Amino acid sequence: PDLLLAGKSLSGGVVPISAVVGSSAAFHRLSRDPLIHSPTFAGAPIAVAAAKAAVQAIEEDGIIERARTLGPKLLALVSAALHDTCPSLVREVRGSGLLVGIEWTADFLALDFLIEMLDRRVVLSHSMNAPRVTRFTPPAVLDDDDLKALDAAVRASGAAMAAR
Repeated sequence: PDLLLAGKSLSGGVVPISAVVGSSAAFHRLSRDPLIHSPTFAGAPIAVAAAKAAVQAIEEDGIIERARTLGPKLLALVSAALHDTCPSLVREVRGSGLLVGIEWTADFLALDFLIEMLDRRVVLSHSMNAPRVTRFTPPAVLDDDDLKALDAAVRASGAAMAAR
């Protein structure tokens, strides 16, 4: 993309802050008139310090590489678990990085699966613009025990849905 808006987790959830990240070419158009964009929280030193610390922690902890490694594992885990337990209910399992989506064959199945997973203490997201999709957006700090628990939850939830 030419421009990327980053927010929410930019400060590690400590204080509100957001940023626009973009190429020199994209910013060139914006820099012609400095009043074209006036930020709400401009000059907030605590927010900037929190964002700087969050970026530093991401780099030091290797979070990007961890996400790159975990993403394919998560996609394979979810795909296999649903293929084994309720294949006729799933249209597609797709993902990029740690964002994995399950497209179901009917709208109601997305929320049914979300509720089944909540019953197993796993929080997922419903896609507001795609009602047949349930989204996994896990943290990049999952370990092998977390993946085993997630696999068990997906399998139990899939089996429960297939049994209906």
